[in-house]
Order: sequence, then structure tokens, then C-alpha cells
Amino acid sequence: MRAAVAAGAADNLAVLAALDAPLRAQAELLLAWGADLPETPAARLAEEAAAGLRNLRLLNHHREIALLGARLQDLERAGDRAGVAEEIGRVAALTAAIRRLEREGGAAPATNWTAALRAEAGPAAPRAAARRPA
Repeated sequence: MRAAVAAGAADNLAVLAALDAPLRAQAELLLAWGADLPETPAARLAEEAAAGLRNLRLLNHHREIALLGARLQDLERAGDRAGVAEEIGRVAALTAAIRRLEREGGAAPATNWTAALRAEAGPAAPRAAARRPA
């Protein structure tokens, strides 16, 4: 293959001709894979990329709100009113950002963010087992 490319082979057929039969057959299969699928327009690819990015941002915002919920409980127990106010402001800002992203819409399907966050966290210990004294 290197010799074929070094000799100026610029297309797949010229490079394939330089391969031994079994390797050539495998390379031809790989090159043909997906050829029967319709071409995706560039505009559609851009929409899908934007939707994916929007979903990642939404997931991160929801994740941060979930983490802030635990932090707020700690601050409330500690009596840190300034800290509570600051974190509530952050939750409000994240909620506003989520609403903006949701209004953008697009090709992304609706996502159950609670289920996504639970799946990301993995299996949890049963609540009854967590309460039992050691």
C-alpha cells in the first residue's frame, strides 16, 4: 500500500490493486460498508450536532442542579444564609439556561433527565440497608 501511494495512487482502486487477495477482499468490504445508505445532507448533520451539544448542556445543567440540592441541604443545616442565597441564585440561573435551551428545540428527542442522572450514578444501596445501625 505504501508503495502504491508513494507511486502516486490517488484513488481507492489503485491502492486496492496493491493488496493481496484476502486483504483486498476485506478492504473492499470495508469500503463498501454503508454505500447503500442514503447520503446525509450537511445541513442535517449540523442540526444533529447542535442537538447533541444542546443535550449535553442540558444534562450538565441538570446534573449541577442535582448536586446543588445536596449542597443546599448542607448549607441550611449549617445555618449559612449567605451560602444558601448564593446557591439558590445559581439554581435560578441554571433553570433559566435550561429553559432557553429547551426553547431552541431541534432534532433532539425529549429526555427524562432524572432517569439519565440515576443511570449515570449507577446502582444505589437500598435505603433500608443504609439506615441500619452497624
